[in-house]
Amino acid sequence: MNRYSMTQQKNPYSQLDDLIQRWMGQEGIAKSAAMNFNPQIEVQESKTAYEVRADLPGIKRDDMHVTFDENTLYIRGEKTQEEKKDDGKVFYSERSFGSFARSIPFTEKVDGTKVDAQFENGVLRVTLPKIPHDFGGTKKITIK
Repeated sequence: MNRYSMTQQKNPYSQLDDLIQRWMGQEGIAKSAAMNFNPQIEVQESKTAYEVRADLPGIKRDDMHVTFDENTLYIRGEKTQEEKKDDGKVFYSERSFGSFARSIPFTEKVDGTKVDAQFENGVLRVTLPKIPHDFGGTKKITIK
């Protein structure tokens, strides 16, 4: 075999992986990452609404649930592993699968009746309109 053969290449991170395994008692970075799924989220705030984006690649719309209760958004679901089509084994994987649940509390009151969710290209986008304040600026208070 030549020096570029896959069997002769060494993982440059294997020593770090081993150190983490011994220190934390885990199976290593790549192995532990493949055992659970934790979607990445982003929350943006404007004057009128919050917008939450969650990266959910490989998840079907029917495998996720979005609810809103007590000024908190809940996103939960499951990313299932594809069925294997042959008797081969996985050589290396950093893919993750499993159930997930995220909760995002909001500081300002949200109008729960107008929350809207859309799912496209593996990204869940939830828009949560804020309840408008009755007070819209500075008001001089007369002292009686």
